[in-house]
Amino acid sequence: MLLDQHFVGCSSSPEVGQLSLALVKAQAGYKPVSKSEEYRINDQKSYRYSTWKDICEALYPSLLANGLAFIPRMSPTANGWLMVGTLIHAESGEWITSVCPIRDSIDGHGTRSDPQSFEIGTTYAKKCLLMTLAGGWAAGDEVEEQDSAAVSEQVQQVDQEAEKFAAIREKAEARLRLIAKDKAKVEATHDRLLELVANGEMREEDAQWLIETYPVPEEKAPKKEKASA
Repeated sequence: MLLDQHFVGCSSSPEVGQLSLALVKAQAGYKPVSKSEEYRINDQKSYRYSTWKDICEALYPSLLANGLAFIPRMSPTANGWLMVGTLIHAESGEWITSVCPIRDSIDGHGTRSDPQSFEIGTTYAKKCLLMTLAGGWAAGDEVEEQDSAAVSEQVQQVDQEAEKFAAIREKAEARLRLIAKDKAKVEATHDRLLELVANGEMREEDAQWLIETYPVPEEKAPKKEKASA
């Protein structure tokens, strides 16, 4: 059996049955790959990434326990250096391979081609190949999804609470409009609004607005009777 031979750089041994079985068992024992380092672009932007150490700690124990080894090799080509990654099953000798270009690093001074840049490029290619061939995954992806879901739930709760407060305010305002000239009823309603605030059932600013908008009416002085002639 040959895997994806029509893709440049993707190859395999004639049979991969035992390798596939070992890889299934290995993947069941993987740990999520952590993102232990942070790359800061500027004061506002940054992102977290997995180091080679993070990937090895998450994948290698299970790979080695199931007889699988990762072998990276480098080769110069007309289009620059390539890294070839091979995942091999030690017992059967079955293998699969893929390739990744080794890119020069780019920083604020342009494209670098010094030895340190080459080392960064080879490490990055090695990380990509091991994660791809072994089928690992980054822990940060799941955490971000959970955080996003939590934020969405919090927003929904805030919206529901705002709708509840708005409904209570509308109901109280409708009552105050009807009883606006009744001193005793307005006073009783004001007292009830303050109770709702104390119980957390109404926002203080809503109660204050209603009390100021619909104040207790002043009592009219009784009319004086005209003296008889």
